[in-house]
Amino acid sequence: MNVRRLAELSDVSVATISRVLNGDPAVEHVTRERVISVLAQHPFYPDLKQKKKRNRNIFLFLSPIQISERLYPHRLNFFSRTLAGVKYQLDLGLTTGGKDYYLMLSSYRNGRIEEKLKSLEEVSFFEAIAGVFIIHSNLRDNEALTSYRGRLKLYLLNRNREDVDNPFVDCIYFDESMVSSIAFDHLTTRGHRKILVFSGPEEYSFFLHRESAFRENADSDEFEIYLRRAEQNTPSAAQRLIETVFEKEHLPITAVYVTSEILLEGVLPFLDQRGISIPDEISILSTNDYLIGYQHIPPISVIRTPSFEIGKLAALIAIENTNFDFGTSVDYCLKVILNDRGSVKINERSA
Repeated sequence: MNVRRLAELSDVSVATISRVLNGDPAVEHVTRERVISVLAQHPFYPDLKQKKKRNRNIFLFLSPIQISERLYPHRLNFFSRTLAGVKYQLDLGLTTGGKDYYLMLSSYRNGRIEEKLKSLEEVSFFEAIAGVFIIHSNLRDNEALTSYRGRLKLYLLNRNREDVDNPFVDCIYFDESMVSSIAFDHLTTRGHRKILVFSGPEEYSFFLHRESAFRENADSDEFEIYLRRAEQNTPSAAQRLIETVFEKEHLPITAVYVTSEILLEGVLPFLDQRGISIPDEISILSTNDYLIGYQHIPPISVIRTPSFEIGKLAALIAIENTNFDFGTSVDYCLKVILNDRGSVKINERSA
């Protein structure tokens, strides 16, 4: 799909498409949402031949975990699917006969993003770097990114302007509050009143967003919400915590809302090993839509987060940023949806 077809499907002009991709604040919200919705559903081939030739053709993908191209086709988690979206859009740019783009993968230590960016500004190929995609920064990294005024163009994936208030950084994300609002509605409309919110360490803002949004919805004496946080965002930490909850605390819960697919990877094996039936004995709802929940028997209902679409849109915006303009910022929020696979049953004992 080229820009003219995109404009036709979005019912706007070609000029409006350009303004949307470049983050023009004058574009009406409804128009912007319509264009982004079409972009998320169709492959888009930028007209690169008409763009001014640049020497910048290297993009970097920075993640706090080690990730490689060999990994993401097999382990479909948030990191790898976002990377796949970035690579997909860059490959589309390549096939149009325009500029060759190269994607380099690298990692950084949590809390050390500032050091990583400084080191990138000193590499021999710095002048060829067209943009840096950063995924899943923690609170300390968010502070560093807020104050960043370096020479790299940054695209922050799954962090919003509330996390990083920096006009020099573009934010492409989904609504964390909506994730928990959908989760709350799905559980409570099925009669669940005593719910465990199974979350991760406070150093990650997305856990805090999901926790607070869920609690705000449950601000009533009608509900009993139990919050438990794993020490680390890892399957092993999740398994230790869920074991404590079920074998020592004996909470009177009927449902568990797991706020991360990585944590779900630790929760499910424990329940399976103990013979705890889903959803007959406990209802489970999680976020994202990857193999761990889909392949489980029974499959787990999830709030699907648009990780692939985030990567795809970020790469498209980066390619379109021909002026390499540090004076403007892009702020795009994508929608989330519920994939109901039946792992949350109706609680008939609810009052």
